[in-house]
Amino acid sequence: MTVLQHKIPDRVPVSTYDMTGWHYDPRDAVMQENDLNAYVKREISYTYLTGWWNSEPSYAPLMSYLRQKADCLYMTDVPMQNAYVARNTHIEQKREGKSTFTRITLTTPKGDLTQLFRVDDGVYTAWELEHRIKDERDIEKYLSIPYEPVDPDVSHVFEQEKFLGDRGIMLIDIPDPIVEVFGLFSMQDFLMFSYSEEDLMKKMLDKAFEEQYHFLDTILKKRVGPLFRFSGPEVCCPPYLPNSFFEKYVVPYDKRLVSLIHEYGQYARIHAHGKVKTVLPYMLDMEVDAIDPVEAPPSGDCSIAEAKAICGNRITLFGNVQLKDLERMSDKEMRETMIRLMEEGKPNGNFVVLPTATPLNVPLSPRTEENFRIMVDTALEMGTY
Repeated sequence: MTVLQHKIPDRVPVSTYDMTGWHYDPRDAVMQENDLNAYVKREISYTYLTGWWNSEPSYAPLMSYLRQKADCLYMTDVPMQNAYVARNTHIEQKREGKSTFTRITLTTPKGDLTQLFRVDDGVYTAWELEHRIKDERDIEKYLSIPYEPVDPDVSHVFEQEKFLGDRGIMLIDIPDPIVEVFGLFSMQDFLMFSYSEEDLMKKMLDKAFEEQYHFLDTILKKRVGPLFRFSGPEVCCPPYLPNSFFEKYVVPYDKRLVSLIHEYGQYARIHAHGKVKTVLPYMLDMEVDAIDPVEAPPSGDCSIAEAKAICGNRITLFGNVQLKDLERMSDKEMRETMIRLMEEGKPNGNFVVLPTATPLNVPLSPRTEENFRIMVDTALEMGTY
């Protein structure tokens, strides 16, 4: 909390992203038993919220270590529900070899929108093989969907907060307009439509924003928090789209969402991989409290030192330990990398050690486990102010 308030803490915090050593979600059993559709969609879209690392035997020693040593930002969600969508969604599943295929069909007033996902045994992610929007007709179908808001249940957040106690703080994953619209397309179609169908894209963003603003205001009134995260802006960062698209597809919407979060005395963090250096001035304009994961070259274009020079003490930087380094580097290389990162990130605060992603594979590699320990140990050793 001290870092989010842009003050100097006792030491640099160390977060291991969504792979925290603590997991409790009272919705798990209830969702599986009473609402198969909601359970399936959550397992596909929000695997990172299931805390699977804590139930996988090969991860057990590392998770025990993280519970003792690392700082916990407990990531959870509050689903934004639409009663019309719930009534008109149909899910089918089938098994082929080691893969599970899930087809989701949403019937809109102007026709069906379909998605197809594949999940492979032992790999905790999903591949979307078919996206909902393939052409302009599908955009019209999306725009025709009525919004029938459902009062969001946040009771699980307070139960999770009670479970967490003083071991960390809550981080609420929420949608923003660009992440919803982007998620309807394949990557190439999103980029093409962004250029060729700007008016339709704005209509989609406007629809998403109106619904999401209402939803966010509702859950803020229920006093959840303190930290909120949205991840859509990264799809409008270079090299995917030029800054002019970030300015018109992200800033007008997310700036108002951030302002709403601040009205309730809470904090906003934006997730954006890749080349973010030239969009950091927009982040400042949006008055976000924190960003992640601030990737240095070659994966990104901005070291922690460069980001600090641009952001000053107005944005807290979470980053920038590459997962590929955690998976591949030798002990010596990992420690040297962490020493450089701490030398850049620690001065004047506003810095949290964070991996750019978390492992997906089973079993956990001994090399990856050891490097996670080196990351945490070095940060603790060098992080005291």
